[in-house]
Order: sequence, then structure tokens, then C-alpha cells
Amino acid sequence: MSRAVPLKRLLILLTALGLLPIAIIGAWGISLALGEQQREAQRSMLGLSRALSSAVVAELDATISSLGTLSRSASLTRGDFESFYVTARETVKANPDWGSVILTDAQSKVIFKTALPFGASDGRVVEPESLAQAMATGEATVGLLTRGQVMAPAIPVRMPVLVDGRVAYVITAAIKPDRMLGLLTRQQAPPSWVVSIHDAANTRVARSRDHSATVAKGISPSLAALLSSGKPEGIGTARTLDDEEVLTAFARTPRYGWTVVVGAPTREIKSVLARSYGLHAVGLGLSLALCIGLALLISRRIVRAMESLQREARRLGSGQSVETVEAPIIEINQVGHELALASQQQRAAGEERELLMASLNTALRSLREALLNAEKAGQAKDNFLAVLGHELRNPLAPIHSGAELLGTLYASDPRVKDIAAIIGRQASHMARIVDDLLDVSRLVRGMVKLDRKPLDLRQVVQFAADQVQPAVDEKKQQLLITLPEEPVLVDADETRLGQAIANVFSNATRYTGPGGRIEARLETASGAAWLSVKDNGSGIAPDLLPHVFELFTQGKRDMARSEGGLGIGLALVKKLVEFHDGTVEAHSEGPGRGSQFVILLPLSGDAGSDDAITRTKRAERPGGPPAAILVVDDNEDAAAVLASLLEMDGHQVSLAKTGGEALIQARTGMIDVVILDIGLPDIDGYTVASRLREDPGTRDCYIIALTGYGQPLDRVHSEAAGIDVHLAKPAGMDILRKLIAHRPAAWAFSLPQEPG
Repeated sequence: MSRAVPLKRLLILLTALGLLPIAIIGAWGISLALGEQQREAQRSMLGLSRALSSAVVAELDATISSLGTLSRSASLTRGDFESFYVTARETVKANPDWGSVILTDAQSKVIFKTALPFGASDGRVVEPESLAQAMATGEATVGLLTRGQVMAPAIPVRMPVLVDGRVAYVITAAIKPDRMLGLLTRQQAPPSWVVSIHDAANTRVARSRDHSATVAKGISPSLAALLSSGKPEGIGTARTLDDEEVLTAFARTPRYGWTVVVGAPTREIKSVLARSYGLHAVGLGLSLALCIGLALLISRRIVRAMESLQREARRLGSGQSVETVEAPIIEINQVGHELALASQQQRAAGEERELLMASLNTALRSLREALLNAEKAGQAKDNFLAVLGHELRNPLAPIHSGAELLGTLYASDPRVKDIAAIIGRQASHMARIVDDLLDVSRLVRGMVKLDRKPLDLRQVVQFAADQVQPAVDEKKQQLLITLPEEPVLVDADETRLGQAIANVFSNATRYTGPGGRIEARLETASGAAWLSVKDNGSGIAPDLLPHVFELFTQGKRDMARSEGGLGIGLALVKKLVEFHDGTVEAHSEGPGRGSQFVILLPLSGDAGSDDAITRTKRAERPGGPPAAILVVDDNEDAAAVLASLLEMDGHQVSLAKTGGEALIQARTGMIDVVILDIGLPDIDGYTVASRLREDPGTRDCYIIALTGYGQPLDRVHSEAAGIDVHLAKPAGMDILRKLIAHRPAAWAFSLPQEPG
């Protein structure tokens, strides 16, 4: 139940929720307006950068035009350099933004510089790259900003002079950056904007702010990244050399590669945004305060009316008469009227309640009697099953014998012989059902007892197969039995164990269609016998697989129920196998993909040797010498009990709850055997085993996986990790004792993979 809140709080919350859309829409509107304002500023900045770019091109073109006029001087044409020197000096005086005029010949040798007296010896060529370009192309060239004769920065503008179609001279005008600064000062840009002009190498030629301190310097890394896109123009965000964030627009001249950059500080945009949102927030706050005041006023009137209703409700609860509540709210008046009506109905309901209580007491007595009868019926059911089984067996024996006698007396009549065979098969089927019913009743009443003695499991398996062979032949199925050559001795009750294995075979043939295939394989390894029964029949659904060993559990049947069965056979298998200290597992990949049942039984203590040691011709060591054993399990109770049992056998046992703790103990002490859980809280048992095998001090220890993971793939992972034996929980102590006693010094046990 949700926690109740006062009415005034709900009204205040409703007011706030009502103002929320207004706040969102207002903020959205402010954002749109400021966004449009920012886009307009970007358009203005980009337009200014384009205009300045055109102005820069015009200035450079004017300089080139002046150099072109100078290149046609008559004194230069006749080679009178001294007269041409005078003309060049006059041109420099006429152009205050020119720092000097330099004349070089076709071999890049300086003939004169107007900044020096004529004939002065200074052959240094400033920015030779642009000079080489002008001589190679024969066209006017604008060089990069560099420092001239007196170390003042200047832009070399070069004009080649052609004589007979070849470059004979190059006239260079060293243009001062102030000429480009004049372009910036003539623009009507906002005072906070920063405008700069850069040559083809991104060297700053002029800047509207701090021109003298920044001329001939490089640009900031962020601006360089923006300009590196190679686009002729664009806009983005960069930081100035003063580390100020600016919204930056640029335009690049296509002819000379110069760039004009316009930057506007983003702090102005952010401050406008902050002021707008601040005013919006103040307005919302005032509106919210007004609405809350109204909500409190309204809630006070509602609460007073509700208190009157509460008072009348208490009177109604105590059985007193209720007065009608009059309030200025229609809905509350309606509740008051309903309370008065409920008061009238309460008196009538009191009388009816007394009648109902009397009826309820009568029903409770009947229910108790029904539960008692049901319990008796359950007990009667168990007794009935037992009696029914015994009573059914009496007529079955003469029926079966009579069928055999009939088949013998009339062996020459095929029809009589077939009918006798049918009667015999059906009587045998009925006998198996009766046996199952009797065993169920014994299991329920705890009356099953075993007569266990050493016997050859191969004979039990073959006998069970012979029992189901008629059903196999009837459905034209294949039953393939693979048995080892040597005896497989187990301590078992031959009848009960044979019954369990026969039930597994019967289940396989029942759920396998005509012409199907059933494979049974018996193997031994590491003190245990493994019987696998696999078929290619109908399979088991995933939701049914965990319950196949439960009593009266059945797979999906058709209306004909031609497969028969009561759902008790596999439950008997599980119980009987567990009575023999073994385990049974069921596996299936789903409907239509067959199923596999695996029975694990400990070998008899009277066996001369287990299978693994026989194969490698290693003698048994009865009991085995004491061993240093490390038990790794995060279940402290299970680990402690196992350790106690092992210590009673004379072994030295240490415990570890995590994989990391196990690795430390194994490396710091002499460990012979590791009993290892796979699911550990830090690292899994596979990783622990792999690291033990990698360490020279622990690589030869005997590793037994004792885990709840018992699928075939889990055993594959164990083998890959270097684990000697993989056992599924719970495993009997007899198996563990045999494994520890027969552990090899430098040889690993390997359990066989389940067939298929």
C-alpha cells in the first residue's frame, strides 16, 4: 500500500506539475530565440570574413599591379640599374606601406635593395621559396610573412620581368603588415570581436586586437584544427592565444591561400542565455508562489469539510446515528449524504451479519470434516494400491501359464499360436504394471529392503535387455549392447538393480518409434561403473526434463495412449539406484531429438582392480597410504563434513573457501590430492586446476572435481583444465576413498565421455 500524503501537498504538487509545461515551453522558446540569434551572428561573422577576404585579394592585386608598372620601366629595360634604383625608391616613398623594393637577376642574385644604398653588399634573399616559384612560373607570387633587412616583418610580393620570353629579373616589394591592418580598422565589427588575417602558412599578418604583439606569430592549436579541414570557408569553436573561447568563422582566398578569421567570444552568448533563463526562472518562481498560496487557501476549506466527514464516520463506526454534512463542495456533500445512508444500512446489515456468522460456523465444521475425510482417503488410497497389486497378481499367473500351454498344445495352428503369444505379452505387460504398483506402495510405506552381494553388472544389463527384447522386436527396433570384456563387479541386489535397468530400457523402447535405435554402453573408470542408455526417440521437453524422476510424471500423450505407462517407472529407477549408492541422470536436447539416461554405480570392494588401473597394469593399493588433501568448497558445512570423514580415514586435510586461498595453500604446503568445487566465489575451479598444473610445485597433484555441474560439456571443460576425475554431487564416500587410494604418482584418471 502506498504512503498517504496530505491534501495540501497534493494540491501544491498539482500546481507545480501545471507550471512544468509552461517552464519547459518557455525554456524551449528562449533556446530557439537564442539559437536563432547565434545563427544570425554566425552569418554576420561569415559575411565579414568573406568581405575581408575579398579586400585582402584586392590589396594584393593592387600591389602586383604597381609592381607590373614598375617592371616596365625604361631604365630596367636598358639595364640601367642605378637609374632603376632611383625609380624604385620613389615608388617606395609613394607607398608608405612598402618597406623596400628588391631587384634580383635570373640567378637569384640580389642586384639592389632600396632599404640600402645602391651598391651596398647584401646578397641575402629573404623567403627564397616564393622567389623560386616566381622564376619557375613566370607569374606574380605572394610569399609568406617573414622578417626583412631590419628584422621587421614583411610580405614579399614578387613580379618576374620577362626578356625574350624568359625571366631575366624579379622585382620584390616587401609589404608591411600595417597595410593589412588598415583593412581591419576600417571594418565596423563589434568591439568584442577579434579579426585576423593569415598568410598561406597560417602565420598571423594582422590582428584587430594586440596587432604588434601577435604579428608574425602562429595560431592556436584549436584554430589550426578548424582550418585544417581544407574547406574554403567555415565556422566552429576555437580558443585564442589568450585562451579565450570564441565562435570562429573563416574564409580562405582561392588565389593566394590567405585566410581571414573572425572570432566572437562565447561568454557573451552564454551570459545572454544565463540572463534569459534567470528571468524565466524568477517569473516561474513568482507564479509558483502565487499558485501555492491559492492551493493552501483551497486546501484549508476542503480539510475543514473533510474533518466533519471524519467525525461523522467515527460516529458511524461506533453505531451512532449520523448527521448530514453541509459543505461548499458538492462532492463532499454527496459523501455526507452517503454516510447517512450507510448508517441506515448498517443497522440492517447487523442483523444479516448475525445470520451469516451462524452459516459460517456451520461451513467451518463441514470443512474440518471434509479435510479429515480427505486425509483418510489418502491413507486408504495407499492401502488400496498395495492390496490392488496383490489381488491382480493372483489371476495373472494362470493367465500367463494358460497362454503358454495353449501355444504349446496348438503349435500347429498359427491363429491359436498368435493369440496365445498376444495373451502372454499382455499378461507380462500387466505383471510389470503390477510390480511397479507394488514397488510404489513399498516405497511410500518404507518397506523396500535389499539383499546386496557382489555380482557381475554385465549379466544384469544383459538380463534386463532380454526382458525388453520382445517389445523391441515387436516395434522392429535396434537394441545395441556394448559390454566390457572383463567382469564389472558391483555390490547390488540383483533383482532390484535388474528391475531399475529394465525400466530404463522399457522407457527407451516405449518412447522410440518403430525402426528406432537404442544404444547401451557399460564402462568402468576410477572405481565406478557407468551405464549409458541412449535412444533416438521422441526426446524430453525442457520443462519436463527436471521432473522425469518424480512420481506419476509423464510426457505428452495422444488420446490413444498407445505408449502406455503410469509415470512411475523412472521414479522407481531413481530410488533403486540411490539405494545402491549410485546416481542416475537424464539428458535430452528437446522434443524429437532423443534422450539419454546415465547410471553411475560404485564398483564392488571385492573387485580385483578397477578398470583404469587394469588398463595401465598398476596394482591396487588397498586403503592407500595417508595423503595430504586440500578440500576447496565455499559451502563450509559440506567442506567440514567431508574433511571429518577424510580425517577419520587417516588423511591430513586442509580447507579453502575460495580459489585464491586454495592456490596459496597449495603453493605453501605439500598437497597430494585436491578435492575441488567448480563454482567458487572468486575464480572458478577450472582456472584453479589450470594454475595448479602450470606451477612446477603442484603440477603432479591429483585433482578431483566434486561439483553440481554434471553435464557432458562440464566434463570436457574439466579434462581441458587438467582435472583427473569429474564427479557430480553428491558422490559416495566409497568412490572418493577408491580414487584417493588408487591415485597414481604421475598419471591422470579420465572418466569416459557419455556416448553421443
